[in-house]
Amino acid sequence: MRYWKPEDICAVLCPFCGHEMEFWRDEPTRLCPSCGMAVRNPRINLACAAWCRHAAECLGKAVDRHVAAIPVIEKVRAYLHGLRDTRPEDVALAETAADFADTLLAVAEADPGVVKAGAAFAALAASHATPGDRGPEAVHPDTRAMHALLAPVVGDSDILAHLDAVVSAARGGPPCETPEGALVSDAVNLARLRHGRTASSPPRDPLVFPMRTPAGRRLAARCRE
Repeated sequence: MRYWKPEDICAVLCPFCGHEMEFWRDEPTRLCPSCGMAVRNPRINLACAAWCRHAAECLGKAVDRHVAAIPVIEKVRAYLHGLRDTRPEDVALAETAADFADTLLAVAEADPGVVKAGAAFAALAASHATPGDRGPEAVHPDTRAMHALLAPVVGDSDILAHLDAVVSAARGGPPCETPEGALVSDAVNLARLRHGRTASSPPRDPLVFPMRTPAGRRLAARCRE
């Protein structure tokens, strides 16, 4: 029997058809009631995975990767919370990008820490220009903040380099040609589409917000309706 509260239920969009689904926090997968596709719960609470000997059997082979991502994701959430008073619009965009990253991860095999943290920081960096910002090759203040925040919990220079690549791509640098790079790109562009952010074109023009994954294209079509 469950003794949980309403906040233990999360709502996500089906990445196949865009239908809103509800998950209990410990449900690994659920069939979409609209299209019938199996969707993984991108916001699953994996606290049990740290000690349960049946974790891999219940949650799948990628359980270690998801458990390792928990401290990274919690650090990013706390960092965004601290920016709410000074950069409310940027934080709203970053949180929306992180939510879309959750949705896209439901049908993708990728590092959740890179995708979720990358989506949040890529949205922040893309939306916040500073006088010393000279383009993608410059070290952006949000990139420096990302390193200071995540280096102690990541402990892997390759992961930080991967995060650098996805954040740089969001600011107009070379595309990051990895599964994580494609998901972050789509998550940030979906957030921009949702918030109507663009410098020079109509906010719902598909050419302004190109999607790199099938799930991203389906969600973008839904946002434009």
